[in-house]
Amino acid sequence: MNDYIKKILSKLPNPSWALEKRSDFVDVYGLSEDEYLNGIVDFEVNQLNKLEGEFFSTLTYKYSGSYDFVFKVTNIQFIQYTKVSVSLENSLFGEVIRLYVEIGYGGTVGITDNLGPVTVYITDELISDSDIGWEIDNEVKEIILEMIMEKGSDLFKNIKTNDIIELYIEYPKK
Repeated sequence: MNDYIKKILSKLPNPSWALEKRSDFVDVYGLSEDEYLNGIVDFEVNQLNKLEGEFFSTLTYKYSGSYDFVFKVTNIQFIQYTKVSVSLENSLFGEVIRLYVEIGYGGTVGITDNLGPVTVYITDELISDSDIGWEIDNEVKEIILEMIMEKGSDLFKNIKTNDIIELYIEYPKK
């Protein structure tokens, strides 16, 4: 990583340097595609790679609500598409970071059904439920991304790393 990119990255943890969107890196700092991909994105991928194999628990996260589960980061992949082949809303040069996680068996969430409040296990069957599965899946994804970004550093929030992450979750079988 060249000295210019290191200097930029050293300024980003300060919230006053937070940028509105990823294209600000190119516009504000005059980065080439190569500098951006091999500097900023490469930094993000390397920081996320350090989390591979690590376990996270919602018990340590104060914003998990009634969700109680453990997950592990199982794989991280960097993909670069050609812009012509795919429309990526937040990607500047077709870059995507694929993050694979596995939720451990025994995770629960509190929901309210016709009989009142109940606690249910988070499984692939629950996620497949057409009435509530989509909502639980979205909330689980939000919690996982927030926990990973918090663990990574404030730098991830300022770069808005989650804008280019595709999250794939393996839920436990029933």
